[in-house]
Amino acid sequence: MSCRVFKGHKHSANYLLNFKQDIFLSVSDDSSIKLWDLNKEDEEISLVGHTSWVITANIMKNGTIVSSGADKSVRFWNES
Repeated sequence: MSCRVFKGHKHSANYLLNFKQDIFLSVSDDSSIKLWDLNKEDEEISLVGHTSWVITANIMKNGTIVSSGADKSVRFWNES
């Protein structure tokens, strides 16, 4: 069994979620959400807006990412 390592968060990653076929996302104590490309083995995009650690995220049916954080906010991230 092999292991691939994806580095980019400044603090611990709290939650992982499959976003699209070859893209997954991670949320972190560094207040960011990162989308990772499995093929490139690299960060695709970083979503910044929470002012404290991100607790969890989910994908709505329309593809919108929704996240909640310790900053007492729920945020909606649209692909545009």
